Amino acid sequence: MGPDRTIALWKRLEGVLASGRWNPTQGVLFHDHGTYPLLAQRGQGGRMWDTSGGEFVDWMMGWGPVVLGYRHPAVETAIRDQLAEGPLLSLTHPLEIEVAERIRSMVPCAEGVAFGKNGSDALALGVRIARAHTGRELVLHYGYHGFHDWYMAGIAQCQGMPESLRSTIQPFTYNDAGDLERLLLENKGRVAAVVMEAARDQEPTPGYLQRVRDLTRDHGCILIFDEILTGFRVARGGAQECYGVVPDMAAVGKALSNGMPLSALCGRAEFLYTIARVGYGMTYRGETLSLAAAKATLDIIANEPVTDRLATIGEALRTAFQSSAVDHGIDARLTGPSARLAIWIDRHGRLSPLAQLSLLIQEFLKHGVLSNGSFLPCYAHDDRDLEQTRIAFDRGFETLARARQANTLVGFLTTPGIAIKYGDDEAMH
Repeated sequence: MGPDRTIALWKRLEGVLASGRWNPTQGVLFHDHGTYPLLAQRGQGGRMWDTSGGEFVDWMMGWGPVVLGYRHPAVETAIRDQLAEGPLLSLTHPLEIEVAERIRSMVPCAEGVAFGKNGSDALALGVRIARAHTGRELVLHYGYHGFHDWYMAGIAQCQGMPESLRSTIQPFTYNDAGDLERLLLENKGRVAAVVMEAARDQEPTPGYLQRVRDLTRDHGCILIFDEILTGFRVARGGAQECYGVVPDMAAVGKALSNGMPLSALCGRAEFLYTIARVGYGMTYRGETLSLAAAKATLDIIANEPVTDRLATIGEALRTAFQSSAVDHGIDARLTGPSARLAIWIDRHGRLSPLAQLSLLIQEFLKHGVLSNGSFLPCYAHDDRDLEQTRIAFDRGFETLARARQANTLVGFLTTPGIAIKYGDDEAMH
């Protein structure tokens, strides 16, 4: 294991993987002098090793799903035990019932549960149910909701999208109930659903989510919380438990099975039990290894202080980040719920926030800390991980302070800038 092996693997990747890379930014190409790890080899606890032997404190944790930490023994045992009975059978396995019952006991809105394999599946199903139930087509949304057409139709840069779908989705401004109310009034009788992440890089202001709940009821549309990231993470019952507002339906997934592929749409019975009307079906919905992992994961979350630990780790990260930023005279902070944090940084002269974020990510990696600008604590992260990350924060801000003083990234950023989502390439400049 070493750099030569990584380069050889990379050449093979470029010749066969049409989907490209899976790395901290999903947009970095191979670069001779880069610091980005290219290919993962293994994980343990809160750490990841790449194919060159590099070791990193991992704050991405598989982009969020690995909430207990890599290779949690109870989850691995559950998968091994289930493998003896078969990973996919021709009828519903009892595990599907058992996991659904656990979700119902934890998530406030969950009277019924339907399984999928990723967040895009669950949210597409929720939107289809909402449209079938209301007889309307327009969806108002906030946040990111996967790759299916109903959502990506609202992304102008996304090609291959039927133009007829472009008018079926509109964004609204988070923490601004007046903006949502305006859109509902302008489109009176046309809105099927309001789909939103209840907390993303901001938390809801007091009363905001309740006002959203009231507006959707007043206008006869369905409220769907995208809890793919917040579910079982910000609280056992997700954002709806944390903030005390219950939607009609919610999609959960990333913390459901500690890295195994599983998601679920859950919600009120009057919506979930109309699923037969909307043509939903997936061959691998009842795949038993993921369900076994989910059963073990949910039992641990229900019976151990997992969400409390995530919050404690997140607040320690927030404090360390803020302290380093202040020490180096930079206006930057970690925003969002403590179990789901993201870097915010102000523009400085010619340096955009995204450009500065690119430099920070690079410098963190030099000190063995893996992040794409987000920090998603897991149950296994420990004091050693926090201390290494604190040092990386300090070194990163030290370099950024010098770049800001020079008002350039030339000589500081040795890899291409990051591009996490559509439009970031333009924002870099």
